[in-house]
Amino acid sequence: MGKPDIDRITEEERSSSMNYSLMDSLFSSAGLTLTTTMFSAFAVAIGADNIFIGLLASIPLIFWTVMQIPAYKLVDFRFPRKLITISALGISRLMVVPIIFIPFMPADSRLMTFLVLVTLSSLFGAIAGPSWSSWMGDLVPSRIRGKYFSKRLRLASLFSIMGLILATGVLAFSADSSLTGFQIIFSVGLAAGMIALFFIARMKDPGFSRSPDFDDYSGTAKRFRKFILMFFIWHFGVTLSAPFYVVRLLSDLNAAYFWVPVQVITASAAMVFFQTAWGKYADKFGSRVIMLIGAVSASFYPFVWLFVQNPYQMLPTEILSGFAWGGFNLAYFNYLLEISPEGKRHRYSAFFYLTFGVAGVLGPITGGLISAYFAESYLLWFTGLEVTFFISWIFRLAAAILFIKFLEELNFRPVVSMSYVFGEMVRYGHKRAVSRVYMTSKKGIRAAVLTGKGFRVVGRELNGMMKDVRIGAKLMNKMEIEQGVKIVSNMDKAQKILTKTLKSIPSKLEIIERGKGSDEAKLLRLDMDAAKKSLDGVGEAMSGIVSKPEDATDNILEKMIRDTDKTLDLTRKVREHADSVKKEM
Repeated sequence: MGKPDIDRITEEERSSSMNYSLMDSLFSSAGLTLTTTMFSAFAVAIGADNIFIGLLASIPLIFWTVMQIPAYKLVDFRFPRKLITISALGISRLMVVPIIFIPFMPADSRLMTFLVLVTLSSLFGAIAGPSWSSWMGDLVPSRIRGKYFSKRLRLASLFSIMGLILATGVLAFSADSSLTGFQIIFSVGLAAGMIALFFIARMKDPGFSRSPDFDDYSGTAKRFRKFILMFFIWHFGVTLSAPFYVVRLLSDLNAAYFWVPVQVITASAAMVFFQTAWGKYADKFGSRVIMLIGAVSASFYPFVWLFVQNPYQMLPTEILSGFAWGGFNLAYFNYLLEISPEGKRHRYSAFFYLTFGVAGVLGPITGGLISAYFAESYLLWFTGLEVTFFISWIFRLAAAILFIKFLEELNFRPVVSMSYVFGEMVRYGHKRAVSRVYMTSKKGIRAAVLTGKGFRVVGRELNGMMKDVRIGAKLMNKMEIEQGVKIVSNMDKAQKILTKTLKSIPSKLEIIERGKGSDEAKLLRLDMDAAKKSLDGVGEAMSGIVSKPEDATDNILEKMIRDTDKTLDLTRKVREHADSVKKEM
């Protein structure tokens, strides 16, 4: 692995910066939810048709895509990544201010003004992409990326849900003909975006990395080219239909505006529900297999929408969406970081997002043209937007098959099948999801309490043993060997108590690890094994002294005392971890 040119931050600063990034994700996601997510609904409210919705999704993306090359050049020229990110995002989010005042404009100029402002926002937002990806890739250690970005996505989804609940309430109590509700929503979204910038400003940059992740540059480049080609097909299929679910909901199903945030809330809630498992399995099995499972699941989303006839039937479809995209979004970003050499990560990110943008531009335009062409005709049994959804399904499914066939696993990780990982998720998922509350609130806490009590017994007995060992050693040193041996022999009772306690604890740890999957529980097990090994050494020394007291030299006695001290220290550590597990639950 490459290292930064200049190690500008301590581990404490790295940890605090990662925490600030989590806070940024909370408010950024809320801000995006209350602005970008609601833009399509706002466009419909001010008179947009299907063609305009396609333009709204594609034209801003054209400028976003074009900006990727100059954006990564800024990083190449060693402009501070932090300054690039904050400046670009700040200007991008301030574009919401004039959008709030669009309802006061003449009706015939609203749509064009809205399109221009959204395009400017997208253009400046693009500048932050390569610098942010490079920054986060250097900041977050590779060994915990799955867990960290899973947590980040989970927290972001929670705040998205909160924002959408707010949006639902505002739109539900606003008159259908009024745009005041959208103005309120956009204002709150702008405030959230500005708060997010405050947390970004408090993050530290660890320094720009030059060294590559891999020695094999040609292999890395080849792997990357295959990845972005397949991703292009995938993202084209996704964006072919992505902007039109809101149109389908509002126009074809005649749903009220408040169903728009309900749609996103349902998907976000499902994403939060499954996100912890996605992060765990991404770190365990790698990003590739998680991306495959997510892609196969997400490919059927537009197909299921073909049979949605009312807003209520939409809800299980959005649960599928939350499950699928929770895994895919986590995995494709982690996979991009893994296959990008550290010194060129900003370039690889820029070319990836360039591909992302081109597919995102072509997809909505194509989808809008398809729906317009089939507005009064049929393809098989489908018409209008249904044809767009059907073709989107075909492209997604084709891309998912390509991923399965050609997406490469990294050399340092074994290839694991989707069926195996999915089986693991089904096998253990219910214990982490449906049964999680029961496991952690009842069995887990009880096991942690018993573990803590068990090691308090160990500590108490070890303290007694220490006292006896010291007294016995002093007596032996004074040639009162018989009396010393008698005292040491009395420790046999303490030894049996300790052994019994240690034997009972592993089963409790298994309950904790199944119910919580806690890192503290894993550390507790490691320290417990070390304590047991150390205790066995003390026991062997005691047995040797009892059987051959004449061999109990000062060195042997001192070593036994040191080993007992070590065991006592390990026991204290175990007890602390047991208390931490109990607090976690």
